[in-house]
Amino acid sequence: MPAVPIEKIVIPEVIVGPTLPDSNPTTADTLRAIETLSYWREDYDLNDHHYHWHLVYPWSGISTIKDKKIHRTIDRQGELFLYMHSQMVAQYNAERLSWSDIGLVDSWSYDQVVEPSYTPPPGLRDEYGARPPLQGWLEQHSPYMTEKLATVSKDTMIFWRNNINKGIIQGYFYTKKENGDQGKFHLTEDDAMNWVGIIVEAEAHQLQEVSPGSKEFIDSDLYGTLHNLGHDKFGEIGYQTYMSNKNRWGVMGFTSVAVRDPVFWNWHRHIDDFCQSIINKYKQHALKESAPPHVKLTGVQILPRDKNSTTPDGGIATYLTAPRLELQEVNAKLNHVLYKWVVKVEATVDENEIKNLKPFTVRIFIAPKRLMHA
Repeated sequence: MPAVPIEKIVIPEVIVGPTLPDSNPTTADTLRAIETLSYWREDYDLNDHHYHWHLVYPWSGISTIKDKKIHRTIDRQGELFLYMHSQMVAQYNAERLSWSDIGLVDSWSYDQVVEPSYTPPPGLRDEYGARPPLQGWLEQHSPYMTEKLATVSKDTMIFWRNNINKGIIQGYFYTKKENGDQGKFHLTEDDAMNWVGIIVEAEAHQLQEVSPGSKEFIDSDLYGTLHNLGHDKFGEIGYQTYMSNKNRWGVMGFTSVAVRDPVFWNWHRHIDDFCQSIINKYKQHALKESAPPHVKLTGVQILPRDKNSTTPDGGIATYLTAPRLELQEVNAKLNHVLYKWVVKVEATVDENEIKNLKPFTVRIFIAPKRLMHA
């Protein structure tokens, strides 16, 4: 089919996301909450987890010497991208709710102003710029940047966001072939989460081919590089402060330290909105529907390993200890008693089927009850 000019399919703004409790107004207590949770964000192990995940599952793919092609590290990498970050946000919200005066983290609004500032710990200040208070995304880019470093405009980010939202709602994304012809790629219940993850994270162009050998790719002019350049839009806010001698970008531009900035969590609450929109639109298959008829999940528990523990069944004890200052941790470090998951699965098989039993993987997702949908 002939190419469709972009202006003919400009999509009006559509805000899609889960129904959540009303956000708390900004108060002195709200600003103190940012500091209260610093022990969580500045935790070395949490930052290492985030960095390591992106190192193992890079958006750019992994090239092979043999066929000189780019491959993903793992099947359904886009889906895993959304679920991993969704779990990070769920844990952060659970930690916020454990402090009685702190509500849920707000989703990022592209026109909002970030009230509290963020300055890296002393050991990182020479490496990363600080983000000043009362600033949001710049309309274009920092005037202190060279054109080579410049990020995209805020309007471009809004354009990409709206197009992705519309693609989820209408159930398809526009594609483009190498000859310029445009088409449509329709989502299914099975692949919607994976493809939206691929598009939102903006995996490498070669990895966005809708089917092997088709030379038909998701149209990057319409959907862009939302997640990655969103990080850069935050990172450039700190660029103009000149607090770093080596690198003027803020921590949001780097997977090894991005988690430390409070706006990381606002940004990924927004990214999680795409995930929730898919869950709302497409049927989610429970284990009882997708597992073989003779397999049944009968129980899931988290228990302390210490048999003499006084912690009630179904819970574990956590506690705060001194931070590891040499790893740039701040205020405190969250620890927990040793625990274990107990997953009970029953299978009814006859003697002839025992030799054909297969291993299976259980994926456990956590979330505060306040966020659970009925």
